[in-house]
Amino acid sequence: MSELRKISRREFMRRTGQAGGGLVFALTFASACQPGEMAVGPAAKATASVAPNVYVNIRNDGIVEIYCHRSEMGQGIRTSLPQVIADELEADWGKVEVIQAIGHEKYGDQNTDGSTSIRNHFDLLRNAGATARDMMIAAAAAMWAVPADECVAHEHAVHHEDSGKSAGYGELVETANGMPQPESATFKAREDYRYIGKPMDTIDGLAFTTGRAMYGTDTVLPNMLYASIERCPAFGGTVSSFDDAAARAVAGVVDVIRMPEPTSPPLFNIQGGIAVLASNTWSAIEGRNAVEIQWDRGVNAEHESIAYKEDLISSASTPGTTVLARGDADAETHSQHEAVYYTPYLAQAPMEPPAATAIINEDGSCEVWAATQDPQTARATVAETLGIEKEQVTVNVTLLGGGFGRKSKPDFIAEAA
Repeated sequence: MSELRKISRREFMRRTGQAGGGLVFALTFASACQPGEMAVGPAAKATASVAPNVYVNIRNDGIVEIYCHRSEMGQGIRTSLPQVIADELEADWGKVEVIQAIGHEKYGDQNTDGSTSIRNHFDLLRNAGATARDMMIAAAAAMWAVPADECVAHEHAVHHEDSGKSAGYGELVETANGMPQPESATFKAREDYRYIGKPMDTIDGLAFTTGRAMYGTDTVLPNMLYASIERCPAFGGTVSSFDDAAARAVAGVVDVIRMPEPTSPPLFNIQGGIAVLASNTWSAIEGRNAVEIQWDRGVNAEHESIAYKEDLISSASTPGTTVLARGDADAETHSQHEAVYYTPYLAQAPMEPPAATAIINEDGSCEVWAATQDPQTARATVAETLGIEKEQVTVNVTLLGGGFGRKSKPDFIAEAA
C-alpha cells in the first residue's frame, strides 16, 4: 500500500458500506468526475434551436433548455426558477432540461445572496417564459398563415382551434429562427398556473440522495494539481521567511509557492500564505504541515476577543447621528428598560469548504469551476488577479454544499487561478 492512489470520498463510503462495516483495502478507484467533465447541468445538444432570450433555448427535438442563472446550495433554486419560466412558456416539465448558467452580465444579477432570487426575478423570468411562448405562437401563425390571436399555446405545443391544427415546439424551431424576439408579453392569470406555487420534486433531489450530485470539490481535470494553503495565525499577517525543504520531500508534492501578500483593505482578495501543490489532497496537506514558516503577525498579533468585545460595546453605546426624528421619546417615556446583547465569534462552516478549480489555457485565458454564489464578481476578480481581460475568464458554477453568504466572496477562486 505504499502507492498513492486517488479515490473520492463518496466512492470510499460506498465501497466500505457495501462491505458491511470495517475498513476495506481491496478497492477499485474512479474519479468522482471524469476528466474534462463539468460539475454543472446538462450540456446543450448539437441540434438546431431557437433562443427567444438568454434564459430559454428551444431545440428542434422538442426539448426546452432553461438556463438557471442563480446558484444552487440546497435552497432548490434550480427547480423554482425554471418552474416560473416553464409555466409561462406552457412547457411540458418532462421535456425541460435545466442548464446552469456561466457567470455573465447578460443574465443580470447572479449574486445568490440575501434570499432575493424569487423576490427580485419573478417577473423577469415570467417574461422570459411568456415571450418565448409568444414567439412559438407567432411562428405557428406564420406557418399556417392565420392571425396569431387565433392561436393558443398549451401542453408544449401551439394550437389553432378553428382548423384543428397543432404543432409541437420542436416543429416550430425552423420557422421561429430569424423572427424578431418579443420584448414583453402578457402574463398568465394566477388561476392558470400549472407549476408556480405547486409542489414539485427538486430536479437535483435524486442526485443529492444517491451521491451523484457534483459539487465544487468534485471537479477533476486532466493532470490537475491540488493546493493546500498555510495561513498566518493572525488575520492580515504576512510571511517573514519559510523553509520548504521538508515539504518538497513529501511523496506527491510538486511545488511550494508563496502566495501574494494580502492587500489593505483586505476585502475578499487573496489572503496570502504558503501554498503546497501536489498530485493528491493527502500529499498537499502533509506537505503543508511540513513547511516551516516564520510569520509577521502584523497589527492583529495582539488581538484579544474580550478587549474586542469591550470595544464593540463601547462603540455601540456611543450616541449616534440622528437621521430621523419623530416625536419626543424622552418626554413620552415613563420608564426605561435596557439590555445589551453580544454574540461571540461564529464559525462559518458549510459542509463543503470553499472550493475552486482553475485552468490557464495556452492562449492566456482562464476557465474556472467553482462553488460560488456570485460568479460575475468571481470572474472580475480572477481577471484582475491574473492581469487579463474579463472576457478571457469563464466561470462555471457548480453545486454548492452550503453557502451562507461566504461563497459570494471570490478570494478562494482567485487563489485557485
